[in-house]
Amino acid sequence: MSSKMLSLYDYLGRPAGKALGWAVSKQASRIGAHVETRYVENPAYRGNVNLYCEDLLKSFFKNPLNKAIIDADEKLYHERRIRRVLWGK
Repeated sequence: MSSKMLSLYDYLGRPAGKALGWAVSKQASRIGAHVETRYVENPAYRGNVNLYCEDLLKSFFKNPLNKAIIDADEKLYHERRIRRVLWGK
């Protein structure tokens, strides 16, 4: 069964932090998953992002062992949004 390739941004609907990106990349490498890259350019980021099959992302985010890294990433994302709103940074 073929699955579409998604970046973490595509899957989450928000930017992912480095630690979460590293954890997903490590999991993909550990299981030998196919990873592609895509170049993106926007006001917040310019460079390559990894693309993972949707099935890998679903299993990563459903795995309770990954809950701590997922929760920490979400908290960091919201803290950055608040900082940007309050101080424009």
